[in-house]
Amino acid sequence: VTQVTQITSGADAEDQRVLCAAFAEVAAEASEIERTAIELDRAGDAEQAMSVYRQAADRMAKAASLCPEGNPDRTVLAKHAGEIFGRIVYLESL
Repeated sequence: VTQVTQITSGADAEDQRVLCAAFAEVAAEASEIERTAIELDRAGDAEQAMSVYRQAADRMAKAASLCPEGNPDRTVLAKHAGEIFGRIVYLESL
């Protein structure tokens, strides 16, 4: 039974590494998209910035959903997605 538990634990650890790599990749993509949105925002192109911010927020929310439950990054990613959506709301109010 111990050997089976060790094999299962090893598989679980590998699954966790794969899941972490997946959400980290999506989060990195979201960050790149957000950088583009920030540049557009600073340049005064609010319409284009909002569109790109939406893409960034959607990707960040996707990263959060891919993050395993119990991983503290899940909350951080979800919170940041909300902050990006908040920027969109602000720009829409102008």
